[in-house]
Amino acid sequence: MKTMKKKRAARRSKRVEKLGLLPQLAQIFNAKLDPHVVLELVLVEAVKRMRATSGSLCLINPNADLLEIEVAIGLPPEAKQLRLQLGQGITGWVALHGKPARVRDVARDARYVPVRNNVRSELAVPLEIEGTVAGVLNVDSNRAGHFTRDDEDLLVALASQASKLIQNAWLYAQVNKKAAQLETLFSIAETIITQTTLDDVLTLITRETCQLMGASLCILFLLDDEKTSLIQRAQHGAKRQAPGAISLPVEDSRLGVAINSRKAVYLSDARKSDTFEHMEMAEREGLVSMLAVPLLAAQEALGVLNVYTDSPHRFANEEIKLLSTLANYSAIAIQRARLHEQTVTIEEQLRQNERLSTLGLLAAEFSHEIRNPLTVMKMLLHSLAKTIPEDSQGQKDLSIMMQKVDQLNETTERVLRFSRSSEPKFETVDLNDVVNEVVLLTRHQFRQNRIQVTSLLSTEPPFVAGDRLQLEQALLNLVLNASQALDQDRRIFLSTQVEGGRCSMEVRDTGRGISTEKKERLFQPFFSNKTGGTGLGLPIVKKIVDHHGGEIRWESSESGTSFKMLFPRHESVA
Repeated sequence: MKTMKKKRAARRSKRVEKLGLLPQLAQIFNAKLDPHVVLELVLVEAVKRMRATSGSLCLINPNADLLEIEVAIGLPPEAKQLRLQLGQGITGWVALHGKPARVRDVARDARYVPVRNNVRSELAVPLEIEGTVAGVLNVDSNRAGHFTRDDEDLLVALASQASKLIQNAWLYAQVNKKAAQLETLFSIAETIITQTTLDDVLTLITRETCQLMGASLCILFLLDDEKTSLIQRAQHGAKRQAPGAISLPVEDSRLGVAINSRKAVYLSDARKSDTFEHMEMAEREGLVSMLAVPLLAAQEALGVLNVYTDSPHRFANEEIKLLSTLANYSAIAIQRARLHEQTVTIEEQLRQNERLSTLGLLAAEFSHEIRNPLTVMKMLLHSLAKTIPEDSQGQKDLSIMMQKVDQLNETTERVLRFSRSSEPKFETVDLNDVVNEVVLLTRHQFRQNRIQVTSLLSTEPPFVAGDRLQLEQALLNLVLNASQALDQDRRIFLSTQVEGGRCSMEVRDTGRGISTEKKERLFQPFFSNKTGGTGLGLPIVKKIVDHHGGEIRWESSESGTSFKMLFPRHESVA
């Protein structure tokens, strides 16, 4: 049996040499290394040598296990859209069994799938690369019984030589592709690392990843502060805007596996997966295959970078390595951007603290200079009071003037106390008393301005360890801010509450709310949400709350704003 095969191969080789086929194929290879061009020239040579009417060269798509026409001669344009299962049609039969098929009359062969009218006979031989069938070389004729046994031997020999040329062309193309990918990868890495803001870095990563991987969609997730959830931070390639950012638990999601295992995660078909979390997104975007790799910086997981294709795709090891390398560069860029933003924030805080310190010195000097004239004015008023009858109108006016001088003197003394020391003097303070004191201080002003104040105090005493004057100052600042934000609905609600191990004071108004562009800068010194404001009220409030080991929370909408100050609960000492 082996002897017969050797003799047949020898006859084929002699026939090939006699027809000058090897030099012709060598000329094709030397002229062109582009795989598609090589396929076209091989088919042209096959149709010419076989005196065929039409022909096609089909390759097996490894991602879909389908036989697809790569190049064709003499076939209608729609034939290019034909996809055959392995075993379907004469061509599919050859691809499945790896054997030639010579059909004298296609009308009598049940395997035949019509592609062109008037076809009577067909000859198809396998294209084998490294012992595996990679495609089929096929020729047709309008004459029945056109192809002979010699034609079959010749086409088999041609396919054997052509397979080597195709393989070399593919290898050449892969080398060029890898070189281009590496060049693009380094270029992307250089560009990403030069970005300074985190949002710019994330946007650039997703855009460049889509282009580099040929993906239809790329999404980047970052871990939250607790490292328990993955939050979508950037995406590129979406056909329609998603209704909101995606959030996935690390311990119960497919992408979380990439975080925990520090390895790539692959999904061949999201449409058929029971574990894919966002089937609606897959249907909306037409997503099929997914590849996700962790964003690692020194083995610390920052998040996940994942890409999707809109058709079935088997990601090769080279593609996984490429995306993983890009993810590592991206993780470095993300860390760098975060450090840059933290540095900018710290520098800004230092500048603001310096400005506050300077302002404190100026305020102390200013208050000191005012206090001396006030002392002189008070002495002169006392002397003047002795010269005016006690029951006269002048004595009443002097009494009012004395009260106002005392108020000014108390104000300057408070400024001096605040500028001399920012550390609170702790004692046991009932927050209910603080609220009542602020309501008492503002009652006349609010009555004149037709502002209704409602207090809802905790029945359980909300005791905290703090400086009463500073706590009153913090609440007073919030109340005055609330009064200046009111429009037609002029109501302010004050409340205290005991919440487990903490006590709170809350101020809620029915004003116009805080604009979106001002929310991020709300606690920055000298930034004011209202016209004519100094921009110091809220920073002072935050400073007082911080010194008391507390926390300030706030919410704002078109229907109003609320600020809540929370402090550690303190048991009263009898």
